[in-house]
Amino acid sequence: MRRSVLCLCVVSVAAIAAAATATAVPRSFTVVGVQSGQSNSATTRGETEVLLSGTKQIGHDRTVCNNGAVSTCRTTFYFAAGTIRTRGHSTNATNFSFAIVGGTGAYKGAAGTVSAHVLSATRERETFRFR
Repeated sequence: MRRSVLCLCVVSVAAIAAAATATAVPRSFTVVGVQSGQSNSATTRGETEVLLSGTKQIGHDRTVCNNGAVSTCRTTFYFAAGTIRTRGHSTNATNFSFAIVGGTGAYKGAAGTVSAHVLSATRERETFRFR
C-alpha cells in the first residue's frame, strides 16, 4: 500500500511539472508566415498563412482587413497551445506592428506586440513579444 501511494505522488508531481512546462509561454518568439490563401471583396480583404519554425509547420493564421489606404486589420494566430489575437493598421509597408489583444489556452490574456517584416510577396517574418 505504501509503495502505491508513493508511486502515485511521484507520477502526479511529474504530470504537473510536464503540464506547466508544456504551457509556458516564452517572452518572445519568431515564425515565418507563408501565404496560403487570399480573398478580396469590395470592402474587405483576407489572407491566410502557414506559420513555420524552421521548416516545421507550427500553426496558421487568418487576417481580415478593411480596404483603404490605411487598413484596420484583425489577425488570429492558431498554435497547438492556443490562439493569439491581434489588431492594428496596415499601410502596405515592409515593416509594421500590431497590438496583441488577447488569446486562448496558454495565451489567455496575452498582451504585447507582433512585428512583421516582409521578406517577399508571399513570406514575412513575425516576432511576438509579450508583456
